[in-house]
Amino acid sequence: MKPVFRLIVMAMTALMTASCGGGKSAEDAKDNNIGFNVGGRNVVLSAICDSAKTAGHIARYPDRWNAVAAFLGSSDLAAMAEGEYEILPDRGAYAIVSAYEPKEPDSCRFEAHRRYIDLQYLISGEERMGIVPLGDAGTVLVPYVNDIEFYSPDSIASAEYAEANRDTVFVFFPDDVHRPSMRVSDKADSVKKIVVKIKY
Repeated sequence: MKPVFRLIVMAMTALMTASCGGGKSAEDAKDNNIGFNVGGRNVVLSAICDSAKTAGHIARYPDRWNAVAAFLGSSDLAAMAEGEYEILPDRGAYAIVSAYEPKEPDSCRFEAHRRYIDLQYLISGEERMGIVPLGDAGTVLVPYVNDIEFYSPDSIASAEYAEANRDTVFVFFPDDVHRPSMRVSDKADSVKKIVVKIKY
């Protein structure tokens, strides 16, 4: 099976299991792993992300996700320079590669988008990411502009967190308020990350 289609098949399986009498509740559906081929590595969707929601979007927009899968599967991510890369015309999907040092949690805000899904993958290094439903996001610090708004972490108590590394990919939807770029430990190692923006 071609790597481009592996993502679609695994996602469709997760969607059918979650929605067609597979015996799992919506909460249990988050435990289904969706596989991605990223730079030749097989990685899975983080357990804090919603696999049923991801699978549903893949099923509705296979052309977008096929293009993203082809880009991620065939690119030498370690060699990519920082900057923006077009995946689909008219900004249907594009990628941003950046390098930085993760920050202390106190200086990392929650963020949300309305027009794009974020697929985030650490090419190197490690950081912590958090997620909370939009309805529990609390106080807006910076109102929505240019497809981003920020929330105060002090107003959010129910977030889930997970470590991001080369083995996991994170997919955040517009109703997933997320908190990336947090330092895992006292070390200040830099990370290199790719964020793929997929039109919602």
